Amino acid sequence: MMLLFLTVFMKEGCIGLLPVHLTETKDYFLIGSDSNCDLRLRGEGVAGLHARLVWTGGKILLERLAGRSITLCDGNKIESCCELDTKTGGSFQLGDVWVVYNVPQREGESDPGYTPAPATFTPYINDAGATAMNAGETPIPESRPPMRPDP
Repeated sequence: MMLLFLTVFMKEGCIGLLPVHLTETKDYFLIGSDSNCDLRLRGEGVAGLHARLVWTGGKILLERLAGRSITLCDGNKIESCCELDTKTGGSFQLGDVWVVYNVPQREGESDPGYTPAPATFTPYINDAGATAMNAGETPIPESRPPMRPDP
């Protein structure tokens, strides 16, 4: 099993922290605005089936599925796919939505029940898809979000 955490940022700020479990039987995770996606986003420029995370050969790949929509990995435009850095984490952008990813490295962090404690927000993503952040949370700065969430 491969576990990674996605922290989702939209114009409104940080809207959620989501654990993603990739296994031998479920080795992909769909991201987009379509109701069939594992993570539904309603940001500007986010396609129905925008991208997917794929676990293959011990690596996690971000595959671009949308033809014309913006897809960046660590600030670089991707045409088909890129390998995510599982040692240091990083970020990717789908339309105007930023996603910061982190792969647990320490003992116990890969347990299915582990969730890192976010420092400055109370995350949530409801069944209807990603929603606005809770009142009082710090909005995302106009520039790129940090490469890793604060511990």
